[in-house]
Amino acid sequence: HGYYAFSQRLNAKSVLKVRILEAMGWKVVSLPHFEWLPRTQDERLIFLAKQIEEAAGCTIQELRRHPALPGMLQEKKIVVKRKRGANKPQAPRKLGVSRGV
Repeated sequence: HGYYAFSQRLNAKSVLKVRILEAMGWKVVSLPHFEWLPRTQDERLIFLAKQIEEAAGCTIQELRRHPALPGMLQEKKIVVKRKRGANKPQAPRKLGVSRGV
């Protein structure tokens, strides 16, 4: 996501992206940098799991047993995007799911 300078508010382009994904039936899980970066690795895993569970309405364990998950992973329909040109791996701010469109 992009944020307005010196703000924790999404910019218009990011708001539009979220709206489009939600209109297509996807649930968007946001991991804002100002909430992600101050955390330790263990805290990040807990934070990520909590965000996914809230969006999915079930636990991570239940999601892992979902019959559609293996096929989605094999077809690489689950995508985590990073900024272009980043010279070192950065923590993802948002998980996105692509339908291969």
